[in-house]
Amino acid sequence: MGITSAEIAKLANVSRTTVHRVIYHKPNVKPEVAARVNDIIEQYEYSPNLAGKALVKQNNVDVIGVILPKITNGFYEQVKQGVKSVSKEYQDLGIEIRYEYYEYIEQFSVENQLKAIDNLKMIGVDAIAIVADANERIAEALDSFKPQIPIVSFISDIDCKSKICFIGNELYKSGAVAAELISKMLNDSGNVLLVATSLNMAAQIDRIKGFKEYLSEVSSKLYVNKTTIENYDNEDVAYQELKKFLGENPNIDAIYFSTAYGLAGYAKAMGELKYQKKIRVIASDLIPITRELLGNGMVDFTICQQPFEEGALAIRTCVNYLTKKKKPKMVEILTKNEIFCSQNL
Repeated sequence: MGITSAEIAKLANVSRTTVHRVIYHKPNVKPEVAARVNDIIEQYEYSPNLAGKALVKQNNVDVIGVILPKITNGFYEQVKQGVKSVSKEYQDLGIEIRYEYYEYIEQFSVENQLKAIDNLKMIGVDAIAIVADANERIAEALDSFKPQIPIVSFISDIDCKSKICFIGNELYKSGAVAAELISKMLNDSGNVLLVATSLNMAAQIDRIKGFKEYLSEVSSKLYVNKTTIENYDNEDVAYQELKKFLGENPNIDAIYFSTAYGLAGYAKAMGELKYQKKIRVIASDLIPITRELLGNGMVDFTICQQPFEEGALAIRTCVNYLTKKKKPKMVEILTKNEIFCSQNL
């Protein structure tokens, strides 16, 4: 019995879709990858069966690359569920989803995102849905596909020429809502600390901008600390940074988490510091730790987006572009903000 396309893919360390692209001379495969696959085909004298070949001719396989931070928690699990829900709808239409995850840590964030893009370039994809830093090198890498492919940014935006739209939350308004809640809880007077994922992410930049600009308009007695703690969606980093900062700055009256993460680190730090006064806390998004801290009073409110819907919309937008060859009517597709407290979970 001859070798199968699945076995060729395993030997060449590529996907079956890439093998099919090489066999049927489709674009978007790196020359070195094609050469590796062709060497294996020649070595094992592989010949695709006629039925399979006819099927491929009738149903071209389109590959959508999805690039996400390598974070296994409530928020990105909801994003992935949204992606998977739509993927099932299109799986019989020749749509394949290829995931690439990057470690989100300070020293290697951009490099890991570039590596994820290079991996998709090597595989050969027809569109990309990406959560990325707002970084020129990443934008250039996305624009460097030959031929150029459509890019859908979601959750956090990036400015690149090949982007067809952004799908995500009304981020600036989300920050402004958080600021209004804090100003009312503190009676327009007090000291506020900001905690973010990374100040390189557009989502964090926009939320913090909305937060600061609202406070500057409504009160001259609400002070935002010059230090913004970046936790890179790492609870250990959040714990260490918050314990150190709050231990040295006991005058903080409120904290705004412009990220969904860092709350577990905050709770641990507060438990060890044995703070006597109440710190008002506004969180972002609804994950298990947010529910827990809303329930025990350590978080006052959380402002949520719709990660499931955003993941689903990102794939649907890519598919619509690939099948209809038309850009979306809107360059931004925005989901609304929702506010949760302990009483409406």
